[in-house]
Amino acid sequence: MDGGHWGRSYANFWHVDPEHCALWALGHGGQMAYVEPDAEFAAVKLSYFPEHDTDQRFDDDRAAILAIRAALSGN
Repeated sequence: MDGGHWGRSYANFWHVDPEHCALWALGHGGQMAYVEPDAEFAAVKLSYFPEHDTDQRFDDDRAAILAIRAALSGN
């Protein structure tokens, strides 16, 4: 997932994460949604930080969402 947020598209696009059988929606300024149907888990990040819209911030936010998902599932 490194280097480019799958092309950095947003607005009506869902990106497939085959590693987790999940979907990501990415918005402007770090907004994102994550849906993993098999785990019955969804997370939405609505905070907006346009000056920090970077690959590192995305990687950190993604890691946080996946850590929450793992903690809730016991994995």
